[in-house]
Amino acid sequence: MPALSRPIVASMLVLCIGLFPAASFAKEGLAGAFLAAKIAAANADYRAADLWYQRALALDPANVELLNGAMIAALSLGDISRAADLAAQLQGLNAANQNTLLARMAGAAQRGDFAEIIEIETLEVSTGSLQDDLLAGWALIGLGQMNDGIARFDKVAQIQGLAGFGQYHKAIALALAGNFDGAAAALAAPEAGPQVNARRGAILQAEVLSQIGQSAQAAELLRQRFSVGQDARIAGMIALLDAGQALPISGFKDASSGLAEVFFTVAAALGTDGDPAYTLLQARIASDLRPDDSEALLLTASILERLKQFDLAAETYAQIAPDHPDYTSAQIGRSAAVFSAGRAEESLQILTDLAANFPAEFDVQLALGQGLRRAEQFEAAISAYDTALALLPQILPQHWAIFYSRGIAHDSLRQFDAAEADFRTALDLNPNQPSVLNYLGYSLVDRGEKLEEALGMIQRAVAARPESGYIIDSLAWALYRLGRYSEALAPMERAAQLEPVDPIVTDHLGDVYWANGRQREAMFQWRRALSFEPTEKDAERIRKKLEVGLDAVRASEGAPPFPDLDAGGL
Repeated sequence: MPALSRPIVASMLVLCIGLFPAASFAKEGLAGAFLAAKIAAANADYRAADLWYQRALALDPANVELLNGAMIAALSLGDISRAADLAAQLQGLNAANQNTLLARMAGAAQRGDFAEIIEIETLEVSTGSLQDDLLAGWALIGLGQMNDGIARFDKVAQIQGLAGFGQYHKAIALALAGNFDGAAAALAAPEAGPQVNARRGAILQAEVLSQIGQSAQAAELLRQRFSVGQDARIAGMIALLDAGQALPISGFKDASSGLAEVFFTVAAALGTDGDPAYTLLQARIASDLRPDDSEALLLTASILERLKQFDLAAETYAQIAPDHPDYTSAQIGRSAAVFSAGRAEESLQILTDLAANFPAEFDVQLALGQGLRRAEQFEAAISAYDTALALLPQILPQHWAIFYSRGIAHDSLRQFDAAEADFRTALDLNPNQPSVLNYLGYSLVDRGEKLEEALGMIQRAVAARPESGYIIDSLAWALYRLGRYSEALAPMERAAQLEPVDPIVTDHLGDVYWANGRQREAMFQWRRALSFEPTEKDAERIRKKLEVGLDAVRASEGAPPFPDLDAGGL
């Protein structure tokens, strides 16, 4: 019997436990609920984990492991208040840990209880020196102890590798206090560079510069760091700066918003390198403490996608209001999450509605084109790509991908001349782009056109991505189509090693084996290819090869016979 996956086991447990009578559940349900909760948590299925932990806690309310799991599930769902209550219970049981402190800090920040944050920060357990000091700094400021709070930020600014975070939070605090010269100096410090180069840091610096009469410098800073035509908020800021207006400090109002920024800072710093489950806790707290922070919501949604919690991600994207500058980005993300959740039609409808409401936004039209191509509505996709390109004031090297995508749509409609023109335009913009080199090279090989040029393209693609099984397959196939059968053998076997369950690569391996006189091995590979669920068109050809052999199939297609091996043809 094959091993069952964790999701299947969890589903079976949910079903079985749900069938238990109430009395039986009270007697025997604790172990089952606990196991279901653990499996759900391991799969990042936070809703199911939360349900089962609560059921288990009803039977064993002082169980430390259950309390800890329930606390993490609640925090992962953004329920800070309940997570903080569970953390307090754990504290009372002398079972504090890093996540317990995190939940208690979040609860205190939500209530604006700055004194409790200072009290928690003195405990032996730590959330990490960076987070401890930044939270304490803002708590002190919230208590009216501005100098002491700034001193905590200065302490962070003295730590190598963390100095930029200290300068950034110091700048926010000084700006909120009206000390814009001090804020500008903190942001201008060399170690603040990484924070200032990030989107919200650059926005803060532009706002601070405008407050000290340097609107022109602020506008230039934004122009240098952003693609202005593709960011509505930045474009609006630049327009106000060009008109000589000072920008208010946005996103930050008081010490509570500073506390929220600490959690966002940590989540953003962890990025894709940190444990996504832990990063999610930080991002959830940041977005819940400051619900109008679109960047925190977008970060939370992206982490949920990494954890394959696509429905939760879609719900998070949906929290950004239609009148917000980041609304279109959020809806594009929501569409992707819905598609990943298996609802392709709904995903495409989101993009269709968005494009109808925002017809002049490049990103929206491009996303619609990608969605239509994914849905195999190629003519409509080409139209959307055309619209997106028409919205660009200038074609730049980074726009190669649009021509590449449109070329794939043309190729899917067998509009080969138009496809080739798009691929070559993409290569004009990005001459060594391996995906384009491979696609165009393989297409030419597959059509039997310009084979030597195609081989050169594929060889360049292989040099750029030597571990890509699909590109190496293209190289082997080009050699095969050129009649260089023995040369095709080594790269074909390498491609099959890199892509061991791909039906096309496996089918190609069979053909190359046959061409080299290894018929039994070819038949074996064709049977394997059939087991990998190729398209029906490919499967029909494979079955024909198994029935009559590749020589007969090639003859029926008008291809020349292979050289006579006995005569040294290879």
